[in-house]
Amino acid sequence: MGDSLYLNLFFSLTGALVTPEAVLLNQRRRLYQELHQVVEMQAQTNPQNELPLLLLLETVVVHIEADIRWLEICIQRIAELKQYQPVPRFHNLVDDRNKIEKRCIMITHTENLVKHFGVGCAVASAICTRRVPTSMKKNT
Repeated sequence: MGDSLYLNLFFSLTGALVTPEAVLLNQRRRLYQELHQVVEMQAQTNPQNELPLLLLLETVVVHIEADIRWLEICIQRIAELKQYQPVPRFHNLVDDRNKIEKRCIMITHTENLVKHFGVGCAVASAICTRRVPTSMKKNT
């Protein structure tokens, strides 16, 4: 299964012309066709002189069967999928940007402490975050 299945499923859940059921059932049909083809190839493979090919085909069968099981789970949970409302990912871009900037500054300070003063990364990180690593705490 590739990215196209996930994109099709996503778009079907957001009001596309195709229903999520149709997307999942179509993919399941394709996987069963692929499984049938691979099983036919297995039947035509001689284990005496084509063992590597047979093992490869068995790997393909296992992967297809796992994909089919996943699709069956999705089909069983289709009602939940239809009710799914994603949480907005970028709820507060200003706060996220500030956090990223602070983290970058801390990393720069940590790298400078390690580079110029020869302290270990854990010590430098503790200094920059004002946290004492457990390895530096005194036994009380």
